[in-house]
Amino acid sequence: EFGNGCICCSSSKDFERLLVQVIENTEANFEHVIIEATGLAIPEPVVKLLSTDSDFKEKLYVNSVVTVVDVSQFIQHLDDQRKPRGMVRNEAFEQVVPADLVVLNKCDLVDDVHVRAVEERVRQINQYAKIVRTTYSKLDVDQLLSAKTFSLAHIDSLDIDAAAVHNPDVKPVFVAAGTLSV
Repeated sequence: EFGNGCICCSSSKDFERLLVQVIENTEANFEHVIIEATGLAIPEPVVKLLSTDSDFKEKLYVNSVVTVVDVSQFIQHLDDQRKPRGMVRNEAFEQVVPADLVVLNKCDLVDDVHVRAVEERVRQINQYAKIVRTTYSKLDVDQLLSAKTFSLAHIDSLDIDAAAVHNPDVKPVFVAAGTLSV
């Protein structure tokens, strides 16, 4: 577990060091490494590190950028004009923009009309992402791990200013099987 700062800025070197440990851990023989960067983190710097840094791109493949949307709250958050401390833009918007897979969760809490309204709002923000409906975040692991929907060109085309949307209170979690030291 890794949880001492933002992996896209203040703790990026610790994050890189931890990833090197994961890659070099020949005993573990990882098939997948899942990086959950929290709901407000900007994935672009992490994705670019993994996709362009020669130390990582030869050993790791970015499968997809996944955003989980709470359908019962999304429209409210999207339309909310208040911003958390340090935020300039709307974080609900910023989470959907870079995703190539959007998981609509808690679909059981609202009617189908509301779910379709959320899907439409997601499409207005990101017309390229695959959208999947879930309840209790139940998603077939194979569907998640075999998505192979990532596009560096899509990430490069985005107009995301990480400094403009960064919230210093957000803390990431990095989990991998095996014993790692931080």
